[in-house]
Amino acid sequence: MLKGKKQQDKDRVFGFLKKYITLSMISILLVVSIVFFSSYQRFEISRVTGASISSLLQMDLSCGSLFDSICKLALQIYNDSDVTSLVNGLISDISTAQRAKLRFNSYSLNSSNIISVYIYNNTTDCFYTTHPSLPKQSGIDFFDKGAVELVKNARNIKTIYLIPRKIKLYGVPDVPNNTINVYTFIYYGLFDAASENYNRAIMINVSEEWVLKYIESWNKDIKGDLCIMNEKGIMVSSLYKNEMLLDMAQEEFASKILETEKETGYFVCKVSDAKSFVTYTHSGDLGWYFVRIIPYDTIYGNLINIGLTTVLLLILYIAIGFVISYIMTGRAKRSIDDIIDGLKKEIQDNRTDMDKLKDEFLFNNLKNNIFVSQEQMMKDFEKYKIVFAGNKTLYLILFRIDRYYELSMSFKSYDIILLKQTLMKIASEIFRIKYAVETVDMKDDHIIIAFNDNSCSGQTNVSQIDATIKLVQESAENDLKLSLSAVLGPSGYTFSDINLLYMEARQASNYRLFFGHRCIIRSEDLRLHKSEDYIFPAGKEKMLLDALMLGKVVTAGKLLDEILDSTRGYTYMVLNSLLLRLVSSISGALENIESISKYPIDYNFNSFMTVLNRCETIDEMKSEFYDMFNRVFTNLEQKKNSKYTVVINKAIDIINQEYANEGLCLNNVAGRLGLSPNYLSKLFKTYTAKSVGDYINQLRVEKALKLLEESDLSINEIASRIGIPCNTYFYPIFKKIMGITPAEYRQLKTGARHNNP
Repeated sequence: MLKGKKQQDKDRVFGFLKKYITLSMISILLVVSIVFFSSYQRFEISRVTGASISSLLQMDLSCGSLFDSICKLALQIYNDSDVTSLVNGLISDISTAQRAKLRFNSYSLNSSNIISVYIYNNTTDCFYTTHPSLPKQSGIDFFDKGAVELVKNARNIKTIYLIPRKIKLYGVPDVPNNTINVYTFIYYGLFDAASENYNRAIMINVSEEWVLKYIESWNKDIKGDLCIMNEKGIMVSSLYKNEMLLDMAQEEFASKILETEKETGYFVCKVSDAKSFVTYTHSGDLGWYFVRIIPYDTIYGNLINIGLTTVLLLILYIAIGFVISYIMTGRAKRSIDDIIDGLKKEIQDNRTDMDKLKDEFLFNNLKNNIFVSQEQMMKDFEKYKIVFAGNKTLYLILFRIDRYYELSMSFKSYDIILLKQTLMKIASEIFRIKYAVETVDMKDDHIIIAFNDNSCSGQTNVSQIDATIKLVQESAENDLKLSLSAVLGPSGYTFSDINLLYMEARQASNYRLFFGHRCIIRSEDLRLHKSEDYIFPAGKEKMLLDALMLGKVVTAGKLLDEILDSTRGYTYMVLNSLLLRLVSSISGALENIESISKYPIDYNFNSFMTVLNRCETIDEMKSEFYDMFNRVFTNLEQKKNSKYTVVINKAIDIINQEYANEGLCLNNVAGRLGLSPNYLSKLFKTYTAKSVGDYINQLRVEKALKLLEESDLSINEIASRIGIPCNTYFYPIFKKIMGITPAEYRQLKTGARHNNP
């Protein structure tokens, strides 16, 4: 009768919960939907305008960086003594004059985006240009009339300031619309105080396409038209309406921007009779306004779609709310029943209070250095019914659960406790056959087995203990699907030293890094491991970093294996120190790659160190490094989808195939690619941090290393095979890269093979 009433009360409670949860879900969904729909419009406008302004600011920074390089080039030309002498007619020697002309012409080759360079001599009223067929021409006859007008009005033009222009290239047919868009930089130097005039002017004409390419990289995935105008409302690019130098000052949006005092902002107005959001930012250095015009329908259309979707989802949620509430309350009922069952099991725990007190006593003695008299120890042993003898030699085994982090992520804490209790029971039953044994749960990933030998001889056979440990490992594997690593503590100690035994075993368990999972470690054997004579393999570290800089992930992985394996036979502290240095070096290398490639690496090295600290073996550490290398470079490769990468890869392919060719050099590679040597050299250095010559030498030395190790060829023959005909040239290259001579390297490798047959 009483039981039936309790069941009715329970059903009544859960019935109320079902109704309460259903009504709560519907109410919450209604409120959230209304708030969401009413606030989404503000959020969407804020998101779109914020993203637009952010990209406009990035365009400003990108353009400023590009133009700064041209400004530096203008100053360099102005201060070039050879070019100055040429322009001022101070060179009488023909060869010197020819050299000065070549030097002047080379400035236009600094970038493929430089159309031409002029130098105007105000005294002689002559223009000097980088056009091969027009080295010099008077101001009256000069083909670029716009340039003539600029130099004549020097007082009214800011120096080193962008001037958007349309120019006709020299030598092309004189037909309508036969012009290109350029930006002209002018540098006059200082005006003479007496004459109030200048001596010479440097003019650099840069292709508009160069600027548009970088602007478009910041304009991806953002809707709307882009417009760039100066502080007078004149279009300074062809992005908007495909027209440059168009006067936009009378347009409503342009006049609003020109009248405002804010550096950045947004507003709504009509543009070409269409309601639009206009976002803008002002560049103080360039004197430009970067403007984006986003049709209002783009945002409003999203709002309509979101509104319809919200209504449909709300109806769907209300329809299934009842079903979800019944499922949730049903699961809640089962979860509560499970908790009650668990509490019942805990109450019915077959361990006595004395067993629990004994576990606590042993745990405290293992963890802490507790000193008691022999008499007190005997009383405690009798009180807690400890089976091994306190005055006899005590053996201690530490079992660590392999892959414990994965286990803790897969099971609840109380499930792991039950698992460890079962494990201790298995270990106790196996060891009790031959030994007086006690087991202790040390609360982390390990348990302790402490025992005396019951044999009459008093001599404990270590191999017998190993065999017993293996039985425990096999049982754990078969019955519990657990892998265990074991540490056998040092011998010759009694219970009074149990804390020392535990600390030594705990430290020794760290050597699982070297021995791997399911290993058996004897702490006494580890005393042979040293740390003071370890020499960090700096040479291999450099080769590893070089391989990363070149994107050779497989080579980097092999070098990483050799570096990590070099710590075997030393203390695990050596490995820890090496990892700190290695991660720091790799982090620095990736920062360099990020700086050179201009693409973000997007990798968190703090979280990587956390992952490394969870690794239980060197092989796991290697796997984490491989994974990091692959992720970083896969991500980087996806971002490096540009023509520059294609050019560099083609150059590297040529070098890899032709390294044995004695004539392989920068000019040779550039010729095969159809590029100028200067351009390829600059591009190769930018994207690999190495010159073409250094890369060729690095590859040749790598090939030489293999031949020195695996063949009996003479050093002269090896040098010839890798494309270096002169032996005297091969030696300094090899020593610069490896730090030793080829003969010393061969002797070192030969000695290593003899010592490790």
